Amino acid sequence: MNQWDIIMFPFSKEKRHPAVIISNAETCENDDLEEINALLCTSAEVNRPPKPRTGANGANRVLDVVLPAHQPRRTDLASS
Repeated sequence: MNQWDIIMFPFSKEKRHPAVIISNAETCENDDLEEINALLCTSAEVNRPPKPRTGANGANRVLDVVLPAHQPRRTDLASS
């Protein structure tokens, strides 16, 4: 498990969602630590039209991103 890896976060009431590991390399490499830090990748509806894409950010479509941070246990995660 490394920083910036994409893993699957298990929700108890929903299907698994991708999450990005944001813990530093030292934390990721330390198997004695049970928890790491991750940002959940979720979809959210917005009540406004999308902002125009400038292309400067490299996105190939308009994105609205909500990234809640969580501390999942290593044993609950599966690599995607």
